[in-house]
Amino acid sequence: MDNIDRLQQPQLDALVAAGSIRSVTVERAPGEGWAVRVRYGMREAVMASQHRPVRIWRSLDTIGEWMEKRGIGHWEVRAG
Repeated sequence: MDNIDRLQQPQLDALVAAGSIRSVTVERAPGEGWAVRVRYGMREAVMASQHRPVRIWRSLDTIGEWMEKRGIGHWEVRAG
């Protein structure tokens, strides 16, 4: 995930509001938890936080709640 764009939550919210999200994939981050990858337009990015280049969630339930609040109703999970 080193050579990929980064998105923070306000940017994602704007893309969702504009209807620009093509797909969302949740991927295992080895030894850490789960990361979220977003495709929009012709670009791809991972979710970042203010303190880390890749935001990590510990559980899929937490990601599900977070996505629901963002208005994202469909995503794919890749565990391997």
